[in-house]
Amino acid sequence: AVDIGKGALAAFLGGILLGLAAPEQADVAYYREVGRAFATFCCIMGHVFPAPFGFRGGKGILCGMACVFVMEYHAGIICLLIFAVAVAATRYVSLGSVLGALSVPVTALAQGFSSLSMLLVCFSVALVVLKHYQNIIRLIQHRESKIDFRPDVSHKLDSEDF
Repeated sequence: AVDIGKGALAAFLGGILLGLAAPEQADVAYYREVGRAFATFCCIMGHVFPAPFGFRGGKGILCGMACVFVMEYHAGIICLLIFAVAVAATRYVSLGSVLGALSVPVTALAQGFSSLSMLLVCFSVALVVLKHYQNIIRLIQHRESKIDFRPDVSHKLDSEDF
């Protein structure tokens, strides 16, 4: 919940603050878009390399997903659908995460994002994919662990009530 809140708040505030800083005659929507994209990059960077924890953090998926929903909800929905389909089909969460992340720049491009926003989105996605480097290696080697949707009932086998 903290990662989702952190991501959503960062992108929301980034859009508002840069929109308020826009010059009088400027296109405020452009500044809001760039502000959200920049805040997304900064949020993911701060999540992946947090200074208080010795620059060792997470992989940026959950906070990045929240940012994407605020930045462009179409991209968030498509990313979430790709993630869900990939995980349901393969049971690899890391594969679903990477594929979902890779869909964001494509959707952003289709939505007409500016070149600066596209650059920031691509940097954000590249950071997420690079943090999944070890998972990708394990996927290639067929050593990545799969998620199990079935409940574990092995503890009940020893029970007299079973």
